[in-house]
Amino acid sequence: MIESEKTRFLGELTALSMAFPKAPDFTDKTIARMFWLVLGEIPLKDFLKGCKHALNTQQWFPPPATLKRFCIDIYDTDEDIGLDIANRIENAIGTYGYMNHKGAKGYIGERGWAVVEQLGGWVRVCDIQSFDQMPSLRANWRKLATLDSKRVNTKGENKPAALPKRNKTAIETAKMLIGGKVN
Repeated sequence: MIESEKTRFLGELTALSMAFPKAPDFTDKTIARMFWLVLGEIPLKDFLKGCKHALNTQQWFPPPATLKRFCIDIYDTDEDIGLDIANRIENAIGTYGYMNHKGAKGYIGERGWAVVEQLGGWVRVCDIQSFDQMPSLRANWRKLATLDSKRVNTKGENKPAALPKRNKTAIETAKMLIGGKVN
């Protein structure tokens, strides 16, 4: 951006901050200067694209480095796609709940919904016993989405990866050894 676009830049940041609780106050010149130092080199149209992406995907106001990543290109790597899908799943749980799977599917997107289906469906994903589990669940969602993205990008397929086959339990193995049939 050029110096003459600085007023529009600050106006867009202020407008974006209205959508988030506890967002920075851009009337504070120190905060505004910090964001300008990080984001000032980005073209205005890319900055607006990043603001729109933050508005659609984030629960809290993103820090300058995250907003810069949104502006440049969020989908640089498979890991970025995995992180975006994991964040969308987490945000959709809080926003839509287990009853509104259509709204959640629209928010998460097709590739993210493939991850949800691999995990047993939307109700199963929403069945969180404690929010203390959220960091490990988010990490698992990110890993699964990253692996699925790598598979799609290398093979050119759009179908989600198949789940591993179910291991036989000790009881089923014992029945097979004895001669009983197990499905």
